[in-house]
Amino acid sequence: YNAVSIADIQGQPRWQGRGPLILGTLSSNLPKKGIEDVVKLAAAAKKEKLDVRFKIFGPLNEKAKRLQNYCKRRRIKTVEFPGYAEDAGQAISQIDVVLNFSHFAESFGRTIAEAGAAGRPAIVYKHGALPEVVEDGVSGVVIPYLEPLKALPAIKRFVEDPDFYFKMGREARLRAENLFSRPVLKQKI
Repeated sequence: YNAVSIADIQGQPRWQGRGPLILGTLSSNLPKKGIEDVVKLAAAAKKEKLDVRFKIFGPLNEKAKRLQNYCKRRRIKTVEFPGYAEDAGQAISQIDVVLNFSHFAESFGRTIAEAGAAGRPAIVYKHGALPEVVEDGVSGVVIPYLEPLKALPAIKRFVEDPDFYFKMGREARLRAENLFSRPVLKQKI
């Protein structure tokens, strides 16, 4: 496994069990990163009247601008495009659950490991290395590839059961410390 600097990432949850739960992604915003799937999930969450918001961090390239316009036309006001984040930890501090809906097989999933280090559970596709980074039902949720709406039950449970969310966040932090920290990598080498 690759490693992340656990000590440099704040491990306290932003969400306190009330108000909107923020779900987000950090990416290059290329089509292969699945940001369109995040917008599909946001539209479905809106229909379900879930108290959630979405942040899609990444460059405001043509794909992101098209999706931003789509959200405006469809009145999906729960999606924000804050632009490129120079510091992943700073972006993760604004998100409660990190999403990775990549359409290509990620070789590691650094952002998901960093999310775990920050005590954030993740929702990822069962594709590539991401299911190795997230322990399904323990440190996050693994959903079928290219089926973003399968994330709705987990999101609903996070909103309705904050203790479940906090427990999963603690498990994500422990998993990051035990598998993806620099001391662990150093010991393995």
